[in-house]
Amino acid sequence: MNSSDLDEKGQAVVDKNSDWSPFIDYLRSPEGHQIASRVVGLIEEIKKATLDKGAIQFQLDHKQKINLYFLQGAVFAIAIISASTLTYYDKFNSPMALLFGTMVGYFFGRRGDSN
Repeated sequence: MNSSDLDEKGQAVVDKNSDWSPFIDYLRSPEGHQIASRVVGLIEEIKKATLDKGAIQFQLDHKQKINLYFLQGAVFAIAIISASTLTYYDKFNSPMALLFGTMVGYFFGRRGDSN
C-alpha cells in the first residue's frame, strides 16, 4: 500500500469506481458458494469453540471454589476438634496454639479472586 492510497487521517482510500462484479459473480457460482460456506463454517466453529471453552472454564472455577470451601471447612473442624481434645487432656500449649493459628490463618486469610 502506497502513501497515495491513504487519506489525510491515515485510513485506506477505497476507490468508489471499483468493479466488484467479478468477485460477486464468483461467489454466486457453485465453487465460490462452497468457499464462502467454508469460511462462514470456520468462523462459526471458532465462535462455538470459544463459547464452549468459556463454559468449561466457568464450571471448573465453580468446582474449584466448592472444593476450597470444603477444604476450609474441614481444616476449621479439625482445628476446633483438635484444640478441644488437647485442651481436655491439658496438652494445649503455646506452640500448639501457634501451629493451629498459623494453619487456620493460612486457609482463611488468603485473598480470593478479584472477579
